[in-house]
Amino acid sequence: SGELTAGEETVIDVTLAAAYPLDGWMMGDPHSHAAPSGDGGIPMEDRLLVAASVGVGLHFGTDHDHIADYAPLLTPLGLDGLLNTVLADEVSPPPRGHVNAWPLEPGQGSNGGAWLWWEREIQSTDEMFAALRAQHPGVVLQMNHPLDSGVAAAAGWSPGNVNDSGRWTEDFDAVEVLNDGQHEDYFAFWLDTINRGILSAPVGVSDSHRHLAGGPGVNITYLHMSPDPSAYSPDTLRDVMRRRATIVSFGVFLDMDIVPGTTLTGAGPHTLTVTARSPSWIVVDRLLLLQDGVEVARVDGVEATFTLSALQDASFVVIAEGDSPMTPITSGLPWAASSAILLDLAGDGWTAPLPAIAR
Repeated sequence: SGELTAGEETVIDVTLAAAYPLDGWMMGDPHSHAAPSGDGGIPMEDRLLVAASVGVGLHFGTDHDHIADYAPLLTPLGLDGLLNTVLADEVSPPPRGHVNAWPLEPGQGSNGGAWLWWEREIQSTDEMFAALRAQHPGVVLQMNHPLDSGVAAAAGWSPGNVNDSGRWTEDFDAVEVLNDGQHEDYFAFWLDTINRGILSAPVGVSDSHRHLAGGPGVNITYLHMSPDPSAYSPDTLRDVMRRRATIVSFGVFLDMDIVPGTTLTGAGPHTLTVTARSPSWIVVDRLLLLQDGVEVARVDGVEATFTLSALQDASFVVIAEGDSPMTPITSGLPWAASSAILLDLAGDGWTAPLPAIAR
């Protein structure tokens, strides 16, 4: 507080004591770019500084067709303990759609050891994903902006159908349902695939190519792991994605007493308590419960108790919505979504409520 006159100097001691990070949840941004990308508009150092400054604890270096190691920059930037980074690659063949691959290992050769898709003929997207898994055992494959330069667009996807089976695959682990504030169509795509038996974790990303473009820190994924960046390990991240334990956030955190991605067994009924948490300038107006992609309950306010019950196996997703823009940070409206909680009535394996996608 106070004013400075021209030429005057002062030292300001700033302590961050925000509501985030929350116990058991790491803030990550699984898609952003810097100089190693042909369209990356900032240095690698700046990308890390921006991530740390907006509270992201886990940066993903998803540069186009490059594996660039950001880790050696953390110590000289003074970011040890504040930020960690995931070795990654955005594989970007235009005919088949963009796919993020992580966590990777340092490689040798051109582009940091990235898979150079233009050097071999690929007969199908299934073959492309198999090649990525062969080169990077244990890799997580993330379908980026699926309906915009993504796999679903390339395959001519519509609910329940794809027109070009050679450009389609069901071998993905994650889907971007939030990218730079956009979520309606991506989220609908993810819901359709979940309810047709293609299980994946939803993620929210900035897809930033400049300093603040794309909304770093506003478009994020909460990962069910330690919020301490120094505790990160690739195996821990793989485990989170295997469990599909994620929350997609556009300004809001969903505090749920059942971890998203959990499979419940037995008829129950099972009770789910949810609290939407956000800064005071981000107003949440309601909480929604979707069953098999269809809204079945709506509660005004930031707290709700939902009953999870069904006559057959089902999926449940929680959504938070707000009607007021998150100014001055963004004109977008608050929104969050949980990964799907599955209900396996007989305990004999979950059965999807909708038929498989027709190729």
